Amino acid sequence: MSLKEKIEQDFIEAFKSKNTDVAETLKLLKSSIKNKEIELIKILDEAELIKVLMTEAKKRRDSIEQFKNGGREDLAQKEQVELSIIEKYLPEMMSEDEVKKIICAIIESSGEEKLKSNFGKFMKLVMAELNGRADGSLVSKILNQELN
Repeated sequence: MSLKEKIEQDFIEAFKSKNTDVAETLKLLKSSIKNKEIELIKILDEAELIKVLMTEAKKRRDSIEQFKNGGREDLAQKEQVELSIIEKYLPEMMSEDEVKKIICAIIESSGEEKLKSNFGKFMKLVMAELNGRADGSLVSKILNQELN
């Protein structure tokens, strides 16, 4: 069963069982996926679906931070619930040590010099290799440490 089918099936189950938090979040996910398909004029493959889900998760993390800074714990809690639902559909994230090993291996095998000016090249290679299994901000942080 594809990820898109799983989201659709879970949406129907949540709707029937009147689980409004899950149903509303999955409805938003379905809408984001549909919008991306319209934008790209094609059906998304699994990797593209994961990118959409990661974007939605990142939006929720940013909102949580903003709401907490603004003293709106109630809204931050709602976003946290949505984030936990979205994360169920994302692949298991890699640990910081695993990401660091992959980054070091890519830097070594690329043949590029270990310079800050090559950050973009390395970032592109690493993100392609990780394919949604690590957060971009974590990759960026570790890559910055390695290039210093």
